[in-house]
Amino acid sequence: MSLTGTSLQVPTRAESTATLWLELTPSCNLRCAFCYNPWRPGSKSAHPEKMAPQEYLAAVERLVRRRRFSYIALSGGEPLLYPRLPALVSALAASGQRTVLTTNGRLLSRATLNRLTGAGLNGLQVPLLAATPTVHDQLSGRASWAQAIRALALGLEAGISTSATFIATASNLDELPRVTELLGLMGVGHLVVNEMHSEGSARNRPELAVQPLLLGTVLNQARRLAREHELQLSFLPASGSNWPRPRDRSWHRLAVSPDGLLKLCNQSARTLGPLNEISDEDLDGLMCDLARGQVAGYRGRVDNCYCFDRLYGPDETAQTDMLHDAGVM
Repeated sequence: MSLTGTSLQVPTRAESTATLWLELTPSCNLRCAFCYNPWRPGSKSAHPEKMAPQEYLAAVERLVRRRRFSYIALSGGEPLLYPRLPALVSALAASGQRTVLTTNGRLLSRATLNRLTGAGLNGLQVPLLAATPTVHDQLSGRASWAQAIRALALGLEAGISTSATFIATASNLDELPRVTELLGLMGVGHLVVNEMHSEGSARNRPELAVQPLLLGTVLNQARRLAREHELQLSFLPASGSNWPRPRDRSWHRLAVSPDGLLKLCNQSARTLGPLNEISDEDLDGLMCDLARGQVAGYRGRVDNCYCFDRLYGPDETAQTDMLHDAGVM
């Protein structure tokens, strides 16, 4: 029996534009006000259990044998708190997969990065929430701006793909143009702007939500600056937002939680179940469904996901016309 009631075969090691997000640990050394992890902001007793490293790798290998991902993001929590990180990077590199470390930068030293790049790490992604420390540190719950800047500089120095993320909230939205310019001057190649996802730590923080028209206006300013500095800028809306529907209906993301649950989106609290308990036949069928964009049958297995909302959610609302008027569609 397949995850959706049907089973289709997919060629082994099919090429893919999809990414795989490995949430290696629920632990983190920051207390970000916007963290989307579904176990936030609960106590440690509410965190998912961590699988043993070898068991986790064995489960992940079932995915990488079937698909060459565009990249595999090593995330968390904070992935630098994961004790077997170099070994994991080495194993994934040996299987032909590109890996990107998504870290807040507090624990990243030159020596640590050298060990990881020596193991095969290909990229680095660091959140930068403001052009100066005050707002960044307030949103992070701890001083971390200087470490984020240093981490980006270390990635550039190492010659690996280095990108930044900006989580747009009401507290820092006006910082986005300055952050864009700063990253351009540093030589960072890519900025990913995420609209704050009102789940996890942000679930009870409505004051941090951004007004769509204002977000569109500031985003356009940042895009103009990005073009001037030859900086690639991508925008990822939050679930429930009424931004345009994606044209590409193939599925672009999978995630594995710290306790080994397979998810269609790293922002989703719902899962497809334990990865190591999904049969080979069902896993092949899932991969084929995702490659073909035949994911409507998984509606009950994913939540808090913009892409699923826009592909299979309700029709466009009047808010879409407002976004047209703001010039962001």
